[in-house]
This record gives sequence, structure tokens and C-alpha cells, in this order.
Amino acid sequence: MVRSGDDRWTPFVAAWVRDFLELAVNGQTGGIQPLEFQGAVAFLLDRRHEPSQFLIRERLSQIAPAKFQDPVLRILLSQGQPLDLQAVREALNQRIEKGEISVEVLQAAMILKDPRWTEALLADYRQLRNSGRPDDQRSLQPVLACASPAQIDWMVSQWERFNYQGRSEFLVYLAAVDHVEWRKLAAGLLSETGNSSETAINLLSQDASEESLALLRDVLRRQIAALEGTKDASARGQSQLQVLTAQIASFVHPECRRLINQMCRDSNKYVRETAREQRGNLAQRSPALRLLVQEQQLREADSRDEAEKVLEDVLRMDPFLLEARLRRSSVRMHAGNFDASMEDLRLAAEMSPEHVEVESMVALVMVRQGQVNGGLEAAERLIASVPWDDYALYNGACSFARAAERAETTAEDRTRWIDRAIALIKATNETGFDDYKHLGEDVDLRILHDHPEWSGLIEAARKNEGQEP
Repeated sequence: MVRSGDDRWTPFVAAWVRDFLELAVNGQTGGIQPLEFQGAVAFLLDRRHEPSQFLIRERLSQIAPAKFQDPVLRILLSQGQPLDLQAVREALNQRIEKGEISVEVLQAAMILKDPRWTEALLADYRQLRNSGRPDDQRSLQPVLACASPAQIDWMVSQWERFNYQGRSEFLVYLAAVDHVEWRKLAAGLLSETGNSSETAINLLSQDASEESLALLRDVLRRQIAALEGTKDASARGQSQLQVLTAQIASFVHPECRRLINQMCRDSNKYVRETAREQRGNLAQRSPALRLLVQEQQLREADSRDEAEKVLEDVLRMDPFLLEARLRRSSVRMHAGNFDASMEDLRLAAEMSPEHVEVESMVALVMVRQGQVNGGLEAAERLIASVPWDDYALYNGACSFARAAERAETTAEDRTRWIDRAIALIKATNETGFDDYKHLGEDVDLRILHDHPEWSGLIEAARKNEGQEP
């Protein structure tokens, strides 16, 4: 009858449900299956059969066993009528008090949200969580939905009693309501492994407040420190380092960029390479990437004026794109606009402190401005701090070459500085540098072209092409 959907059967179905309810209040089922009862109830409620609606609401709390009550709870919740919801609430009061908590009860609790249920739901959650039975693993969400602010505070005080899954779930809720303790709790999770620490990282990244970013930077520093004295990172250390580095690198916050730049200068090769990879991804995520590529193509085609216009468009579209700022600084330097070049570098240093390429360019522009000794000293300090960095070595060579070609340079200094530039190009090649075409065409190194070792340096860079660094 129910499957036919024929309204003519409504009186018969109503009588059948009425008879079953008489049995059910006494705990009897007469061999009827839950799905059969569910279908009959749905049939009647779809037709808004008022006598049946009234009877079902009235008898709902008395329906036993629970597996027969559960489908009715689900149907009445879907109806969403005030009288239906009131009947469900009364049934839940009894079910939760007795500890007869099913999935349907939990779903109803999430909708009706009564703080009186919180304690019992939490006890049920802990019992099943601690049972070790995967099929019984339930969510903390119904507890959190019912809890009052005071109950939430009490649960926070019981933080250590939750397992790592519970902490992750609870922390997501606390962050969503901006609970005063959530960042502190997240900081504690950052030292753990698994999902809970990843949850904390993601939440702090989404929050992106000064406090949250400082917490992320601190834990990344601790992870880097834990790798000291090792040649490479462990598999576990690599995973944690990659996740955190990717998050930190995604922010334009100067202190986040500073930390990534410090990592690029780290003595641990794995740390350096991880940070460089993430920093390199910044340009790939820029909305101005297409224009940046276009600018490079125009410059290579010797369309300098048009390239400079495009570069200005790049900076207007993405003023935080460091690559564009460095390019314009280089363009201005080679045009003889040294002060404007240095202004770009000053802004770049503010946006991305301790960036090796920025600092190496500052030294070079200082030499071009006539601050020769200061520029060379800055170049040497940078090289001493990162003797493996190709930017520091190459731009250091440019600084010494430009110093050597100045009119006021003595013959002795010229010879000494040219020799130093040659030595730095050799060191650059040893890092795996392979851009031999740029090396041969770089106007900053023109004074080296007559040096007897120059052709050998070009050849060494060419041989690096296609080789692993």
C-alpha cells in the first residue's frame, strides 16, 4: 500500500500505524521491521494526515525499541514544524538521559541545541572514543552545538582529556567562535605530529593575525634548529618543514619574508632548498605573472622602452612582487639612475628583509654611486655569511668589477679587485651556475673580458648547463 503512493490507502495505513504504536509503547513490534514503520510514517506525514501527525507526536517518546524511534526522529526533523520539533525535543530528553544515543539523536541534538544535553553527550563521546572501536568513532560537533559559553570554558579547562582527534575538532570550533584561548591551545598543538598539528597550522594561517603569524614563525624556527648538525632532514622533519614553510611563504608580511630569507641563507642544504622553492613560487602565484613574462620577452627583443612600461604595469598590479622591484632597480642602475635604483632596493628590503639578492644589489649600487669602500665591504660581508649563494657571489663579482673600472681607482686596487671578481665568478660557477650567455653579455663584468681566464670562466658555466648543482 505504501509503495503504491495511492491516497486511497491512507485510512488503512493510518490504522496500521496506530496499531503499531499501541504495541510499541509496550516494547512490542509484532515482527514489523523499522523500515516498514518508517515508510508508513513518511506516507502519512507526506499527506499531512492530521490524526496520524498528532498521534505520532504524542507517542514519539514512548516508541521502543530505539531503532523504531530513530527513523521517526529523522522524518520529523525534516518536516521542521514547531510541533514536530517540540516532540523530538521531548524524545531526546529521555533518550539522552537514558544514554540511548544514536546517530539520529546526535543529528537532532545538533539542530535543537540544548545545553542540558551537553554533559551526557560529552560522556557518551568520551566512552566511545576510548573504546577503540572504529565503528563507534563519533564527532564532537553535537556536544559543541549544545554547549553554552560556560560549558565551553569548562571543556577548555579539560583540554588534556581529549585525544588528538578531539583536540583538532575542538580547536576548529574555538577558532570559529574566536575563543580567547584558541591561539594558546593551537600553539601547544604545533609541537605534536599528525592531524592536530596540521589543523593548528591551517587555523593560524587562516587567522593571519600578528599573534598567529608569530606563533607559526616560532615553530618553524624550532624545526630548523632541530635540524642543526644534520646534513639532511628526516622524512618526518621534511614533511613538517615543507608544510610550515609553504604557509609562511604565502604571506607578504615582512617578518614572514624575513624568515624565509633567513632559511635561504641557512647552512643546512635541505632548509635552503625548501625555502628557495617556496620563495620562487611567489612569482608564479602573482596576478602580474603574465605581464612579468611579457616584460622579459620585450627586453630580450631589445624593446626596452616598451618593456619598462610593462614593468610599471607589473608593479601597479602587484606592488609586493619582489622580482619586479629588483628588475626595475637593475634597469634604473644600468640607466645611471642610481638614486632611483637604491630607492627600489630600499622598498624591497622593507618588504623582504635579509634577502640575499636585494643586499647584493645594494652593495653593487653603492659602488655605482661612488661609495666604493662601503659597497665592497657590504659585498664581502654578505659573501662571508652565505659563501654558497650564487647571487651573493655573482653580484659580488659585479661590485668588484665596477669598482675596478672607476676612473679614480689606483692601478694596484684595479688589479686586486679584478682578481677578486675573477675568483668570485669561479666560485659562482662551482655552485652550478650555468647562464653562460648572461655571463658573457653582462655589462657589469665588461672589464673582465680581457682577463686571460675569462674565456675559461664562460666555458665552465657552459659545461654546467644541464648538470645537477
